Amino acid sequence: KIDEPDGDGGTDTTADTNADTAGTQHPQCAEPAPDPLPDLPDINLNALGDPLFAQWQDINCDALDVAVCSSHGDCASGRCLFGTVGGQGVCSYADIDVWCDGDGEGLNFLDFECFVCSPIEVHAAACCAGLPGFDCRTWPYPNDGPANSVCARHSDCEPGLICGSHIGSGYGICQCPGIDDVNVPDSCWN
Repeated sequence: KIDEPDGDGGTDTTADTNADTAGTQHPQCAEPAPDPLPDLPDINLNALGDPLFAQWQDINCDALDVAVCSSHGDCASGRCLFGTVGGQGVCSYADIDVWCDGDGEGLNFLDFECFVCSPIEVHAAACCAGLPGFDCRTWPYPNDGPANSVCARHSDCEPGLICGSHIGSGYGICQCPGIDDVNVPDSCWN
């Protein structure tokens, strides 16, 4: 569970006072995480307060009908999201983007280099197939999210990183404090 949204559009972090994050400087960052931690970005939540990006965990692997792929041509009307460069992936729909506004939830691929909104069934299929390079951790995450990983709380990220805003919406991205231009690299779309 994460806290309720505050009046400023973010999510209040008063219960997410992570001693491992506030004031800690991550080796990749130019500055330590602020204390107090900043408000979280808007996170898509279910009625219980859990992030929607974690709902892939509730899907029965035997009930999935999502194709594994090794090229974009393997996907009839979509795109192949690859777990690793040169590895296998899973077919997602063609109109994927980073704004989770009703047509998918946050998903990491290419070993946390990339994030996108995709149907939770696609996320589940990648994890059920055991494809390397996809984020198949069970939420809540225990302070182990590297930079660019999908998050809902500061404590989902490695110590010194914060769960912050990015180019998209509906989920946070673990990032260094003071960064305000987190975007998906062009290599994610090749």
